[in-house]
Amino acid sequence: MKVAIIGAGNMGGAIARGLANGHYIQAQEISVSNPSAGKLDALKAEFPAIHVTHSNKEAAEDADIIIIAVKPWKVEEVLKPLRLRGPQILVSVAAGLTFEDLAHFVDPEMPMFRVIPNTAISEGASMTLIAARNASEEQITSLTALFNEMGRSMLIEEKQFAAATSLTSCGIAYVLKYVQAAMQAGVELGIKPHDAQTMLAQTLEGAAKLLQNNENAHPATEIEKVTTPGGITIKGINSLEHDGFTSAVIQKHHTGSFMLPFSLQNLNRHEKQHSYHHGNPCIAGSGRTRFVWHRSRCIPVRHFRNHLRSCQKEQAVSALVGHRTYHRHHLHHPVLFLPDSIGHVAFTSQNLFSPISGCSIVSQR
Repeated sequence: MKVAIIGAGNMGGAIARGLANGHYIQAQEISVSNPSAGKLDALKAEFPAIHVTHSNKEAAEDADIIIIAVKPWKVEEVLKPLRLRGPQILVSVAAGLTFEDLAHFVDPEMPMFRVIPNTAISEGASMTLIAARNASEEQITSLTALFNEMGRSMLIEEKQFAAATSLTSCGIAYVLKYVQAAMQAGVELGIKPHDAQTMLAQTLEGAAKLLQNNENAHPATEIEKVTTPGGITIKGINSLEHDGFTSAVIQKHHTGSFMLPFSLQNLNRHEKQHSYHHGNPCIAGSGRTRFVWHRSRCIPVRHFRNHLRSCQKEQAVSALVGHRTYHRHHLHHPVLFLPDSIGHVAFTSQNLFSPISGCSIVSQR
């Protein structure tokens, strides 16, 4: 089985290394394409048997599986010239692009997979999410085995991707944030930072194995084993709950479960900084899928009212009671209505996303 990987960046390079180090695919069966030479040279030096090229077409030509590991806004540019069709298998690791999106760039009837690894793929320890379309059981089994070489994989429905991604891709950052906070506590108590990190990393690995190695294990059961009456552990657990630990985790996973349109993911640094320093929102998306980027956060339009309250911006928009999209006959871009006590405040943009420096009042209903 031959595999082509288009894109040798962090994710593409990690996948190539994971496959080359595994047993399911031989290194000589892997082709990697990338526009720049540096990353290809590094890959070739590490695995001389891997074929590297600057031509996407050359890499994909004889491949059974083509893995697209480029930024979401480059997928169309990469895929359309290749004219892919079955029996080749397309695998996309581009977040935010659905099967319907991908079907516009290739034969819509060809087997497709959406795959979302997390950053631990570089260590062969990823939790990889997989969704399939037009794929046989044999193809699903093969692809699952492929990504099991780099950790664990799980087949889910595409509609579950947003929620599952918040547990895996976002979740790894949440876990590391806990480690960072616990390290700071350890340093405050007199432990060296490196020692604290080693202790916590091993503790996390142990906790993971307790859950992974026993199918009947549950976090509550394992917590109960170490919470003796009157002990410091139960006091610490109760203190976390008093401070809203569980509610905060649940809320953050809800926040992380919104899959951003790739147009919003492509907001440049200047636009995000402008939004943060001046408090001006950036808007992205169209139709029913509209998001606002405000003060380094992505907020679905339907939650923007609560966000403004938390930012003490209630005076700017007194009440966001709903939203709808309006097309005037001379405009080709959506207008978002934010009703308030004066009239309808509209955020407009010539592009899908841009800083919004002000609001304009349009006619009332």
